[in-house]
Order: sequence, then C-alpha cells, then structure tokens
Amino acid sequence: MIAQFLLSLSIIVGLHELGHLLFAKLFGMRVESYAIGFSPKLLRYKWGETEYSIGAIPLGGAVKISGMVDESLDTPSECSVPQPWEFRAKPAWQRLLVMLGGILFNVITGMVIYAVIAFSLGDTYLPKEEVNKHGIVPNEIGISLGFKEGDKIIDISGKDFANFSEVMKPHTLLATNGYYTVLRQEETVRLDIPANFIERLSEIKKQGAFVAPRLPYEVAQVQEKGGAAEAGLQPGDKIIEVAGKAAIYFHQLRKVLEENAGKQVPIQYVRAGEMQVTTGQVSEEGRLGFHPKVLLAYEKRNYNLGQAMSIGAFNAFDVTRSNVLAFGKDRQTQLIM
Repeated sequence: MIAQFLLSLSIIVGLHELGHLLFAKLFGMRVESYAIGFSPKLLRYKWGETEYSIGAIPLGGAVKISGMVDESLDTPSECSVPQPWEFRAKPAWQRLLVMLGGILFNVITGMVIYAVIAFSLGDTYLPKEEVNKHGIVPNEIGISLGFKEGDKIIDISGKDFANFSEVMKPHTLLATNGYYTVLRQEETVRLDIPANFIERLSEIKKQGAFVAPRLPYEVAQVQEKGGAAEAGLQPGDKIIEVAGKAAIYFHQLRKVLEENAGKQVPIQYVRAGEMQVTTGQVSEEGRLGFHPKVLLAYEKRNYNLGQAMSIGAFNAFDVTRSNVLAFGKDRQTQLIM
C-alpha cells in the first residue's frame, strides 16, 4: 500500500509539474530542470536546455524556470535586466498560465480518468424509484438530520434526481441552503442540511452512509450444517420474522440475529406464496448460515465516447467545485466561531 501511494503521488506530482513545464516552453521560457522526487538523484538526463531527473525521495517535485523570482534567484540576478527567455520578462497573462499550468493538468488528468472509466465500465447505479419502493434507514447522523426509517427522498434542494448516490454527494452536502424533501406516511417533510455539516463529514466516513436503502432480500444459498440448513430453509425463501421480531429487511435481520446470538429461535418465512414457520440455531457470532440475495434492481448505463468525455469533464469539475465549497464552508465556520 505504501508503494502504491508513493507511485500515485509521483504520478500526480509529475503531471502537475509537467503542466508548469509545457506552458513555460510554449511561451518561450527557459526551463532549467524538471524533477520528480527530491535528491539524491537516481536518474538524470539532459535534453536541450532542460535537465530531467528522478529523485530517491518520492515526496514531491519541482520545475526550475529561468527568471522566476524565488529563493534560488540571487540578488544580482534580481537587479539585472530581464532576458527574453526569462519568466519575469513575459507578459502577466503568460506568467499566470505558467503558474496555473499544474492545476490545469491535474484537472485534465481527472477528466481523462473519469472519461475512461465511464466509457469502459459505464455506470451501475441504484435508481431513486427503486429505493422509494421500500424507503431508507438512517444511522445516528441521519437521525440527527431528521430522517426516520421508511422515509422516501423525493428531491434534493427542490430538484429531482435519478441516482440514489446523489443524496450523499459532496456537492449536495455542501450546497448553500441545501435540503431534502421526503415523503413520510403520505406527508411531505423538508429536512434542512445544516450549514456546518462539513464538520461531521469525517464522522460520516467512519459510520458509513447516514442514510441507506432498506434492503429486501431472500435466501440465495444455504450453508451446510448451519442454522438455516437445520431449519430447512431453501433458496428463494423470504424471511418475515425471527424470534417474534420483523426481519423483512436485511438490517432488521442482522439486528435480531445479533440480539439472539447462540439461541434457538422461531423463524417465519414465505415459500411459493405460503407462510411457514420453523426453528433454527443462531451461531455465537449472530449468524443463521445463509447467503442473502438483495431484491433491489440496479440499472446499468453505457456511454459512447462523446458522452464519456462530457461525464469526465463534469465529474472533474464537480470534485473541484466540492473542494471550493468545502473550503468556503470551513472558512465561514471559523469566522462564526
């Protein structure tokens, strides 16, 4: 994992510095060196006026451009007349593009990566309509936002959506005056997203999704010598109750099994449209011994090259926008405090 991280970091840094280098050369600036990693240098090669190198410490990189005022430019050089190939001799708009070149290349890289993923893999997602057949189940954070089990999210900040993952996207959580509209027992309820919700994002990552679909399921495969096999359960059976408690949805089943770990429990289930009752042994780990099949239908979209490029651009800029929004929200929070 460390090696993968360092390789990824080197690629990102290399592309970032490449943006500076290419813009500098485009405008006729002299680039003295392009380095990935810090000294000591493992590899170096000089091509034209530029030395290209790879350092032994893969934690950064740098491009040295002639005439760029930094700690490497001595006082006599600063006082001399700028030469035509120097950074300081170029118009302001060219210098600005050179400085922004790294960021632009990182954004372009993101666009390309997202576009390749969209074109090669398409998009598999859970439609809002499918989730709303059964509603959602919130965790502690979701409850603090006002969600209740069984709620059906019908729009986000007044806008319809198709992909359920939009509910938890950063741009949704960081939107100014953002809110959810939910249908709760035939009543429409508005749930506002707090302005300081950014403070809880790290907590969300630890606890998982603050709202998740309620998952209907059926028995897919029964393990040998387990409680399900002992109870006579078969693939296709739909469990309704365990130990007298509802177990229609998977989170209900998991909870009741944990509560009855190591116990013999009655099981009510449906087979071929008929209600049946049996008993089974729950393991000490809180398992019944079968593999479930989730009964929610995912949708798959495939994209042509043009659509994939459009999606790549949207996703890359969406990530950038979310980071800007997060920075702004964090700054507002600091000012309030």
